Amino acid sequence: MKSVVIVGVGLIGGSFALALRKIGYQGEILGVSSPSTISSAKGIIDRGVSLDEAKQADLIFLAQPIHKIIQTLPQLSGAKGLITDAGSTKR
Repeated sequence: MKSVVIVGVGLIGGSFALALRKIGYQGEILGVSSPSTISSAKGIIDRGVSLDEAKQADLIFLAQPIHKIIQTLPQLSGAKGLITDAGSTKR
């Protein structure tokens, strides 16, 4: 796996990035978040990308509130890799 994109680099998304680093993941960790959050996450993620660029990643990890995840999923149509989330119960 060469690249992971975390959509929502807050507490949960940032913790996921740190966990990847801790286990020795050597690939690129990218983030989709607000510019201020991306800036705060430097050193945890490699760089920020757009949601459209995220579609090229091997893994997309959605770490957003559930209503945002539901809004984001259609925008990821055609994504190349696996998409998973840290959301709660869905209906």
